[in-house]
Amino acid sequence: MMMFRTLTRGAIRSTSRRAGFAGFSATESSVPQSKKDELRSLIADITKRKDAAQSLTEPSAIDWKSFEDQIGADEVAKIKKEFESYKYTDFNADVAKEKSELESKFEEVKAQLAAQQEELSQFSQDAEAQLEETSLNYTSEDTTLDEVLARYPDLDAKYDQQISDHQWDTDDVESVDVNAKRQAIIEERFNSALHDGKKFDESVLKELLNEMDIVASKGASSSSDGGAVGVEDLSAEVREHLDEIGAMIGVTYDDDSLAKILDAAQSGLSESEQAVKDEATLFGMMDHYVSLGLTNKVDLIKAQYESLEEKGELVVDDEWRAAEQAKSAAQADENLGEFDSSEIDGLSDDEVVAMAEDAGERGEYWRASQILMEHYRRTGVVDDSSDVSSFSGQAKVMDAFASKLMGK
Repeated sequence: MMMFRTLTRGAIRSTSRRAGFAGFSATESSVPQSKKDELRSLIADITKRKDAAQSLTEPSAIDWKSFEDQIGADEVAKIKKEFESYKYTDFNADVAKEKSELESKFEEVKAQLAAQQEELSQFSQDAEAQLEETSLNYTSEDTTLDEVLARYPDLDAKYDQQISDHQWDTDDVESVDVNAKRQAIIEERFNSALHDGKKFDESVLKELLNEMDIVASKGASSSSDGGAVGVEDLSAEVREHLDEIGAMIGVTYDDDSLAKILDAAQSGLSESEQAVKDEATLFGMMDHYVSLGLTNKVDLIKAQYESLEEKGELVVDDEWRAAEQAKSAAQADENLGEFDSSEIDGLSDDEVVAMAEDAGERGEYWRASQILMEHYRRTGVVDDSSDVSSFSGQAKVMDAFASKLMGK
């Protein structure tokens, strides 16, 4: 029975498939000579198999009756039932199903490819737009401001209007947290030795911030209502430093002398000073105010000198000039000492002061002043302040003038 089933199945499969082998001979000319015999043998074998398959015919109907005489009607009935119930594979249906599935997948792939193509097309358009914008915005070291503004006429017009209206502030400037900056500077430069050995904590920070607010408010009121910093505005710390300096140079800074200094530092030239036109007197006035550290006075006299010179009203004294030149030549070899900041590395306060005093006794006043100035900077006594009412501001003013005199 199984043999019969196999035979009939093979016949059906063989007859259901068609293949043409005549085309093989057409390809023989393109096959290398060494392979032609092998190809001919293969074609002959395939042809033989094809002929065998095509020679098969539809099997005749089974004579069930003849088998009943041999094995009995009951056995034949069982075999016939099994034979007729067997379902052969419908290859045409399988092929149709697979074709349908492949067509469905093919349509899906086509849709994906179409979507990707559309996306790539959009990318291409975006890239072209970006390239155009980049080309318009491209600048080099040879690009001028006028060329840039010509690309953005709206901004050019806006900036011109702001300049015409004197609008110099911009909205994109970050605001400064003054209190945060103050706190950071205090924490960085706090020296307990200058605050009676107090340790830095929240209460000390609050006290210092309050003092700074008081000074700031007084400065604001002075600038707005024409007031000036008085002796009462000087903190205890500033007075203490002034006393130290006074002790070193043999001068007592009492309230009266400090009031005069502050008044001179914050006032302009008197009428009699503004009337001076001769060169010798003007230079004498500048030397006097330089010695006092009154930079505002020096600047005013210098401006007056330049104005007189420009207008041709300056009274020149040739004899005075000759005498000053001779005096300068005589002092050219005078040595006021040199100083390198590394000299005080690792020294204590007492050792630094002793070094400065020793330089002063030898007449090396420049060296002495720079030793103390460097020490004060390192300890935080002299900071970034330029307020002449503070010790730090006064020290910086005097140091600046000393540097100018020494040509440093």
